[in-house]
Amino acid sequence: MQVDFGQEGYFNLYVNGALQEGKLYHVNSDALTIISTGQTIYKGTPIIVSVKLAWAVI
Repeated sequence: MQVDFGQEGYFNLYVNGALQEGKLYHVNSDALTIISTGQTIYKGTPIIVSVKLAWAVI
């Protein structure tokens, strides 16, 4: 998978249905890294990465 959306796209991360702040995670072509806040994410907790793309053809 190649991830390079430049200025035209972005990611949203949801943990257990709650949108996470951008400073709490990093996404690249190899991994999703969630920055530790001292809280526990339990096995089976839904984690969703939403990818948004936008472009215009004029």
